[in-house]
Amino acid sequence: MTTGLRLAAGILVGVIAVSGAVFVIAKRADDDPAPAATTPPSPTTFAVTVDGSGRPYDVPLPSGAKVERRRLAVLHAPSRKVIFLGGEAVPYVKAGEYEPVTLAERPGRTYPVDAIWVDTRNSYDNIVGVVIVERDTPVRRWRQLERVAYGTDGGLGGITTVEWAAKEKSLDSEVQRRWEEELVDKGRQSFAIDADGVEGIDTIAFANGFGDGGFPSIAGYDAQGRRSAIVLWTIVAPWRLAFREGEPPPQVTARESALGACLTGRRTIGGARCRAAR
Repeated sequence: MTTGLRLAAGILVGVIAVSGAVFVIAKRADDDPAPAATTPPSPTTFAVTVDGSGRPYDVPLPSGAKVERRRLAVLHAPSRKVIFLGGEAVPYVKAGEYEPVTLAERPGRTYPVDAIWVDTRNSYDNIVGVVIVERDTPVRRWRQLERVAYGTDGGLGGITTVEWAAKEKSLDSEVQRRWEEELVDKGRQSFAIDADGVEGIDTIAFANGFGDGGFPSIAGYDAQGRRSAIVLWTIVAPWRLAFREGEPPPQVTARESALGACLTGRRTIGGARCRAAR
């Protein structure tokens, strides 16, 4: 079981991966003081974001926020082999530390990489996922590729090539200097660099919009059953707003169904009742 957790206002929220499913949970922290009353407390409620038809999304969306997809970089993977890892590790990754993923053949072996953003009116905008485009074919269905594609202790995701992993590293490299300048000093949401000695961007780090923990990869398949995209996902934005084409992953539709039943009073979620967010 892999979890990524954060504590706010006495509620423990996290990404949990168990028995092949990855989803978001929210529950009271174990060390919260027990209620003094001897009678059972009334069930709590939590808000569920719904679309125009009243159908719930799998996770809530802040009021007034929008989910947008924008180009982040174009990745050049000479061998088609890429590595997913915590973004804090990209300056020092070594060959053999991570299992590579082989991308589909693409002209020039260059792959568009898009970022999924949550844009809010009252706070800074966040990257909550990235998409590697392998083929320019529409996605018909999405399925989980890896239960935990990368883990991070810095709230960052990363993509790099086996070519960069194979190169010698130093503590004071151009990658490390640029990484600190862009992500730490300037507080940007992403960083991309050509580091492997072959022309073209090969290494990307991005803020994941959640924090530490383990996060899944989701694969999109076209009408011919070929993989056409890979998503590194944080599970803090509604899937259907980020990916409007293709059948969602089963974990998403199962979560939506559970929330729908909760909204109609047919069940609770973790002992809590649901209400539609306004």
